[in-house]
Amino acid sequence: MRALRPVRYSCALLLLASVARGQLQRDTQRVSVLLTISGGVSLGSYEAGVNWGLLEVFKLTARDSLRRVWNLPRYDLRVVTGASAGNINGFLTAIEWCRTTAPTAPERSLLWKVWVRTGIDQLFPLERYDQDDTTKALFSRRYFDRVLFDSVRAAMDDVPASTSPHECTVPVGATITRVAPESVAIAPGLYARTQRYAAVVLLSNRGRTLEFRAPSDEAFRNGAVGALLGLPDCHGVIDHGDVFSLIEASSAFPGAFAPVWLKSAPDAGATCNRQPHDSALFSDGGIFDNNPIDLAAGIYDETIWKNPRTPDANSLLLFIDPDRLSGRLGQAKRKPERLAPATGGIAALLDLFAGAIPAARQYELQAFGRLLARAPAVFARENIKTSARGFLVVGERLGSFAAFLGKPFREYDFYLGIYDALAFFAAEGCRGGVTDSLCVKRRLHELVETKALDFGAGPLPRTVLRSLYQREWQARAAPATPPIGGDPTAPPRDVVVLGLLREHFRLEDEQFDNARCRSMLGRLANDTMRRAVGRAVDRGKICAPENWLESPIRCDMDQSFEQFVENPERFLAGKLGLMLHQLWKVERARKRAGQENWAGFAALSEAVFQSGIAYRYRRGFDWNTSSVPQRAGKAWLATLLPNYVSVNTKTRGFELGYRPTLHLSNSWALALDAVPLHLTGDPASDVDRYRWAIGPALHWKRTSTVWSGMETGVEWFGRWQGNTLGAERVWSIPVNWYLLADKLRIGVRVFPRRDSGAQGAPRADFSVGLADVNGLVYWMLRRS
Repeated sequence: MRALRPVRYSCALLLLASVARGQLQRDTQRVSVLLTISGGVSLGSYEAGVNWGLLEVFKLTARDSLRRVWNLPRYDLRVVTGASAGNINGFLTAIEWCRTTAPTAPERSLLWKVWVRTGIDQLFPLERYDQDDTTKALFSRRYFDRVLFDSVRAAMDDVPASTSPHECTVPVGATITRVAPESVAIAPGLYARTQRYAAVVLLSNRGRTLEFRAPSDEAFRNGAVGALLGLPDCHGVIDHGDVFSLIEASSAFPGAFAPVWLKSAPDAGATCNRQPHDSALFSDGGIFDNNPIDLAAGIYDETIWKNPRTPDANSLLLFIDPDRLSGRLGQAKRKPERLAPATGGIAALLDLFAGAIPAARQYELQAFGRLLARAPAVFARENIKTSARGFLVVGERLGSFAAFLGKPFREYDFYLGIYDALAFFAAEGCRGGVTDSLCVKRRLHELVETKALDFGAGPLPRTVLRSLYQREWQARAAPATPPIGGDPTAPPRDVVVLGLLREHFRLEDEQFDNARCRSMLGRLANDTMRRAVGRAVDRGKICAPENWLESPIRCDMDQSFEQFVENPERFLAGKLGLMLHQLWKVERARKRAGQENWAGFAALSEAVFQSGIAYRYRRGFDWNTSSVPQRAGKAWLATLLPNYVSVNTKTRGFELGYRPTLHLSNSWALALDAVPLHLTGDPASDVDRYRWAIGPALHWKRTSTVWSGMETGVEWFGRWQGNTLGAERVWSIPVNWYLLADKLRIGVRVFPRRDSGAQGAPRADFSVGLADVNGLVYWMLRRS
């Protein structure tokens, strides 16, 4: 036994040396990266930050010294694929990679310029109800067409000669959804209906320019990437406009953007020969393939690796997934046990459809898993990795649209994306057996503090990264250095971003629902924050919504963001009302064009919203209140019609009234009930038959649709005939209840002196009738 001990020790030392050598020699490896980016609407800002961090470290691994320090291989970006917002990021990432090898500060990159500068003012065309704009969809592509695509074209046409890669070609794949299903051949006589399509474009450098090129005709003839749309080309070059249309189509989120016509050509050189092109409508690629990993692997196998017998051991398929959580956030986000699905009835049907859409968006991912099980040579499973998100981002709220509400929100999400990219490299630098957390901590600190990464002139990006690092790896109770958002004299941009970071730290251990989101916004909008926003927002037209073309460049924050910080719920209610109005305009245009439309349903939806939610958030003075939106094109006509008409039971008559109203808050308003005609059917005398009334009232606006409000006050009555001078005033105390979103009015009117003017002098009179009459007439006339 003693004789065997030296042998055992020698084997152990050899094993340790082998592991150490494997880790030390990582800096000599060269890894081909296949990058796949999922869709995510405004989460695209976060994904853009991840992509920026990945690209910048990829560039730095070309330096031998840095590779040795960080224990990383040399990374080469070989393929990029994306869906929806990920498709936009995919093209931008490929352009940035092939454009320059020099470090690029975040604010100088296309990823920043496209995502951080694009907000609600750039996407949504309506600022008021009487404005004319696009009638194609809810959101407008105006900022894409006039600014973003021009910026991309300019970057492609002006490649720095001294820092551009010698040769660079990156295939970019985008998933798209064909609006009308088409058949694809599986085998002789066997066809499948599909809407999931893909398009592949090669981004290549040529001198000091970048161009889009078509893949070879033979590359995808075998159907390896599924149904493929071939864009028309001339001598292999694809026109910028056709590629930009592809980007628009792949990110055309249903309902928000209109589908896009895409041209296709079965043969090469169709543009040169001016051959007729086929065309079809396409929409968001994330509908059926939101995780195009299979597309990335197929492109790599068919165009680069070309070895069907064995997978590339030095390749890395990296999936950018903002929904994959880690750390404390991953633990806090674990959902409680779900209720058992219904076994019958409508509930079972709803349960089925509730899971059908998310499952359909990931069907291609499941199919890729089955393919790997049957054909392991397609790609090595151990080389497929996923990014992880460790902190809350704004873009995940409001159905993933929240980051569009403010430029600071998108900037904040961008920085968190950078941090998660650096965290990925820190873990990669500690490979070799079980990942050592102390090693990851040390590597990540080196990446956060390195001067090799260019974060720009300001301290904000690195301050955010240091705060995130401290929160994750140091004592949670330790104060941030410097204090997060603690300096009110700092630039407004820094105050807002760091204040947002501070509030998110408070919430990361809880289930982040809408109630906690509302509470966080209340704390965020403190006096320091409001002063900072006020300093950043110009009171003129520079940062106003109508200056949507220039405000993203000239303003760190705009007036829309200021309004959101001041009152988030009221701002969102106003925007939602305008969005419903825009949807009605879209459907009306389709109706006038003789196309299939839902104009009536759109008008009804807007009327219901304006009668309930929007009315609660109304402010200011209405000459004659109604559900008609304030400042609507012909809203003044509603002031000419009475607000209510009611029948009085005791006096056997009726009355009609107007209600000038001053809206004070969400719950309270002051009204002046003006009754020009109060008809008594059974008067005590002829002079009491026709009367008028006027008086103030306090109105309570409730959130319920069934019982929507209540008001009370005091009224003075007068006779239209024979009202003698010096006659004693008649007054009453009315109490009215409003039901069914203010459409039904039930009231009681008490006459303390029993001088109602009716036979028998009743002390009280009861009434029932319609309210919001002027609003109902408006919606009926405006339904189409």
